Amino acid sequence: MKLLTIILFTAVVMGGTASESNAEDSSAQVNLWQKAADQGDAAAQLSLGNAYYSGTGVEKDGKKAIFWLLKSAHQGSPDAQYEIGNAYFFGHGVEQNDKEGVRWFRKAAERGHVDAQFNLGTAYFHGQGVEEDREEAFFWWRTAAGRGDTKAQEFLDKYAK
Repeated sequence: MKLLTIILFTAVVMGGTASESNAEDSSAQVNLWQKAADQGDAAAQLSLGNAYYSGTGVEKDGKKAIFWLLKSAHQGSPDAQYEIGNAYFFGHGVEQNDKEGVRWFRKAAERGHVDAQFNLGTAYFHGQGVEEDREEAFFWWRTAAGRGDTKAQEFLDKYAK
């Protein structure tokens, strides 16, 4: 309780509530990401895209999120490629398109992104955005499970008999 009191007191003395301070910090961080993203920094582009998706430090904007995530993805960021895959697969900020989502999941999966490997396996298992191919599904689930993905291992245990 004493620590909480100190934190709240510090926030008030420094000119605002803890949430105001967090918003200011987020906004300042976004400004730094913007400068680096404008100069072509893929990690900053990814962070800026995620900020626009979540509305952290900026107003939520799906189109700006996709713009920055695509810039990062085209530079080879597996995290950005995975996020673009999700955007297309689920229609967040872009028109929903399973095939395009799978295309981006594959790019990220081939670069070792575990969640993309799991999603790609699941797409093959259900034939969503690709032809159904259980062996390909099991390959990607085994790959993800080998990197510690417990959900992929559960799916293998359940379906790869």
